[in-house]
Amino acid sequence: MKRAAILGTGAFPPILRLWFDLFPIWQEEIDILYVAIDHYTEPSSRQWVHDLISRFPKVKLLEDVAPWPNSYTSAFQQSKEDVFLI
Repeated sequence: MKRAAILGTGAFPPILRLWFDLFPIWQEEIDILYVAIDHYTEPSSRQWVHDLISRFPKVKLLEDVAPWPNSYTSAFQQSKEDVFLI
């Protein structure tokens, strides 16, 4: 059974920084983490997110999804896992 977590975000740096500071503690509980960034996110913020998540092989960035909070729905529709943490 595949397990995924979904993080829908507008790339708000303080929240993402906290999220990824804590992610190593529980990353073994999932097979993949989808990070959904909506199409309103500024290019410099997108690059910051790319740099932040590049050290985590379990993270898949979904770009140009619907704006938050609908980004969760977009990420869910693009995934194939059996169990989700939202």
